[in-house]
Amino acid sequence: MALQEGTLPTESEKETGLKVRTKDWGEKFKGVSNLFKQASENRSELHELRERHMKRFAELQEDESSDYTALAKDVTSDTIAYVQKRVARLIEKMGPAPCEFSLFSLGSMPRSESGFYTDLEIGILMKHNTVKARKYFTKLT
Repeated sequence: MALQEGTLPTESEKETGLKVRTKDWGEKFKGVSNLFKQASENRSELHELRERHMKRFAELQEDESSDYTALAKDVTSDTIAYVQKRVARLIEKMGPAPCEFSLFSLGSMPRSESGFYTDLEIGILMKHNTVKARKYFTKLT
């Protein structure tokens, strides 16, 4: 890759008098840039979900007879929908799976006890344990 001189000096360049040279990453940069953009969108969506649930939690705290079970079930349901959306988007990008599979969850999620910042224990059960399937699902995760 060819090195190109930057056109605008940075503060550091002004102070030191040294020119900074950068690589032209071209298509590789676009791919990385898109990945960071998607990650940022994912974080924003997750943040909105958490804010909505935390607001409901604050409202429940004002009532002495509050039942937090329904809130935990809603958090779990929204978390499952969030994960399903991410997996569907990845499969759309990667192409169809090489075999049938199931995603399963352990811990608080199957008990409908997910919290605002719950950890996720997700497994994949593949119909066929082939090299192609292992590579696909490793990339999926």
